[in-house]
Amino acid sequence: MRVFLDTNVLVTAFAARGLRGPIRELVLMEHELILGRSVLRELSKALQQEIKLSARDATAFVTFLSDEATELVESSDPVTAAVDRDDAIVLGDAVKGHAEAFVTGDAKILDLGRHGDLRIVSPRAFWELLQTERSTRRR
Repeated sequence: MRVFLDTNVLVTAFAARGLRGPIRELVLMEHELILGRSVLRELSKALQQEIKLSARDATAFVTFLSDEATELVESSDPVTAAVDRDDAIVLGDAVKGHAEAFVTGDAKILDLGRHGDLRIVSPRAFWELLQTERSTRRR
């Protein structure tokens, strides 16, 4: 599955314990990670300002993710949706990268539910979706 992880998911996957870390690892191991430059810029800034990482360490993490991404969207047109401009740009990156799932903790984006073929889900809903897929493949 082609998966786009929103900035908030990536920040908490790096900084906190819980579900988001395993989601990041599972996406990297078993799925196609789609990222946009806009998310990577936001991620670097958030890691430095919110998590207090050094610029060097934030850059190392961002570089690791960009190297692991199946596709890195340089820029895209914002989508037309009931979200702010920055979120519309990130969603545009996901659409341009042909992502099938957009994983976010942002309530305004989650309220959309879908954007065309792009399924918008919370980390919990995405985890449950992956577990269902795994159990179906075992049968």
